[in-house]
Amino acid sequence: MEQEKFYIVTKMEQEDHKKFIYITTFVKRKTGLIVTAVMSVLAGLAVSWILECVTVGMVALIAVCYFLMIVGIQCYKINKLNKQRAKTDKAVGFGAESHLYFYEDHILMEMPVTKSSGQLRYDQIYEIMETKEFFAVYTSSNQASLIRKKDIQQEELAAFTGFLKEKMQKQYKTLSV
Repeated sequence: MEQEKFYIVTKMEQEDHKKFIYITTFVKRKTGLIVTAVMSVLAGLAVSWILECVTVGMVALIAVCYFLMIVGIQCYKINKLNKQRAKTDKAVGFGAESHLYFYEDHILMEMPVTKSSGQLRYDQIYEIMETKEFFAVYTSSNQASLIRKKDIQQEELAAFTGFLKEKMQKQYKTLSV
């Protein structure tokens, strides 16, 4: 039987999930922030025109307020989603261990708490995103599993990162957050 290249036992806590959602919302999907900024400026122009006070200062003030309101709403939704997941995922959610076996051509994932497992070839992975605290293994543009870096032995981290970069090449992204 083939020997795994890396074996990692990891889990996701509620705070890890929250950080991941914030990063996905505000950093990974930059187009959302760009669209929000453009909409904020347009709203600033529209409102200042309605108020018959079209000045750079007024447009900027309204745009900043609108932008902050949208970002605030997104933060509220993230916190609500995180709390909701904590309530509904009690059985296998936060704190449940995942055992990951990285082989040359696939990953074997086991969840002891549910006695389930699955295998995924590297060519089936949509993307791997690395941040300062974790790796996110995307199986689609909206579905990811987290691997916390603190769950990887420090002496293996560089080799593991190199292995993933080699396997994923263009589908490997690094975010500096």
